Amino acid sequence: GARKDQLRKLLHVAKTVRSGNFTVRYPVDEDEGVVNEIAEVLNDILEMNENMMNEFGRVSKIVGQEGKLTERASIGPVRGGWATGMEAMNSLISN
Repeated sequence: GARKDQLRKLLHVAKTVRSGNFTVRYPVDEDEGVVNEIAEVLNDILEMNENMMNEFGRVSKIVGQEGKLTERASIGPVRGGWATGMEAMNSLISN
């Protein structure tokens, strides 16, 4: 049924992310209630993770290849593990 389809979509997203692809998103359907809320949160997490990986790549190129040690990584106002990752990258550049 519909619930099984939702779980299969979620499993597909989880497996895709596990393989390192952070561009995948869970399809959001206005009529799915709590599943829709979970999809929105999951998609936000995936977007932040994708942004972080892109930022790591951008800063790595500028610092590592171009030698610009004033460059810093940022994905906007974040907290927790997201902030820790940005701080670690920037600390590495500083040191």
